[in-house]
Amino acid sequence: MGLFKFFRPSDHERRKTSRIPFELIICYQNPKGVAGKDGEDIYVKCLDISSGGLLFVSTDQFDEGSLLTVQIPIPGNTKALETRVEVIRVRQMDKGHFEMGVKFSALSGEDHVAVEKLVACYKRNTDLSI
Repeated sequence: MGLFKFFRPSDHERRKTSRIPFELIICYQNPKGVAGKDGEDIYVKCLDISSGGLLFVSTDQFDEGSLLTVQIPIPGNTKALETRVEVIRVRQMDKGHFEMGVKFSALSGEDHVAVEKLVACYKRNTDLSI
């Protein structure tokens, strides 16, 4: 038996940014080509968020690499943050429900700051207006 045992890093350890629980309804636009839902706004439950992406549950299943446009309501902002995301992980939860891990692919500098502020405030458990 060797002196060292190597472990594969957990998902948490491999992440570049911290995720926080963030249960909120977000919206994505179904991309063209999804039967009967082209461009339709779909409302789903977001489970967590980080400055790099988010995790949500959907009844639609997308392939890794799929691009979506999402709208995320940011507390304290009058307008929802709208940005493109890329699906990087799909996990079937139960029949008809999928957990989608997505990364932000086109956040503007201002939107990136808003998401980072949101994550930092939730980590400190403080009011967003500070």
